[in-house]
Amino acid sequence: MRYTGDVRIVGRRDELEQIGRLLDRAGAGPGGLLVVVGLAGAGKTALLEAAASEARGRGFDVLRASPAVGHPGCLLWAQLLRDAGAPDDLAAGLVTGNTGTLELDSAARHLVSGSPRLILVDDIERGGRDAIEVLSVVAARCTAAATAVIAAAAAPVGPGPELRLRGLSEEDLGAAAGGTGGRCGPCALGGIARAARRGAATGARARRPAGERGPGGASRAPRPVDGAFPRRRR
Repeated sequence: MRYTGDVRIVGRRDELEQIGRLLDRAGAGPGGLLVVVGLAGAGKTALLEAAASEARGRGFDVLRASPAVGHPGCLLWAQLLRDAGAPDDLAAGLVTGNTGTLELDSAARHLVSGSPRLILVDDIERGGRDAIEVLSVVAARCTAAATAVIAAAAAPVGPGPELRLRGLSEEDLGAAAGGTGGRCGPCALGGIARAARRGAATGARARRPAGERGPGGASRAPRPVDGAFPRRRR
């Protein structure tokens, strides 16, 4: 699909291309896992939404969940299993913890079965060790199924290749402003610059010693639209 330079996913052409290649592989048979790593406000959620939009356009079944604060880490996988039409006892076993290696593998096999599928998990680290353990089992099953899994995390969580979100350059900002087609270019550039400054301030705060305050604050991750992916070569 054609890359539009949409301001809500500004500067993420390489990242979108990598996600597109993962969907290419899953659509052809063997899928895999990709972990998107970045601080709050870096745009992880925006990339997941772009991936969901692209996958639906390709005819993928899309499942999405995130860990609930104060609940077992496996709850998100139980939710995904129910969304995938799994038997209730299989999903319930994950929540109660009455699962061994075989049960986990059965759950993973059900999640990756059927037509091409994309599974998205935001803030996977909030689910703790249990959520990440299931992610590892599902990732292993993906290599022999038409399923892609993309998990987002603030820091590396272990399994699978990582896609680390880099900071935006001046060229990225300029390209996005040019991508508005001349319609309110200065307005768009101003919004991009403000978002970039807020994201930079978020990263700076994370590096400051405890108790030291810095300017700015975290920005809400922008939302992508259809047509955000680069055109695939035929």
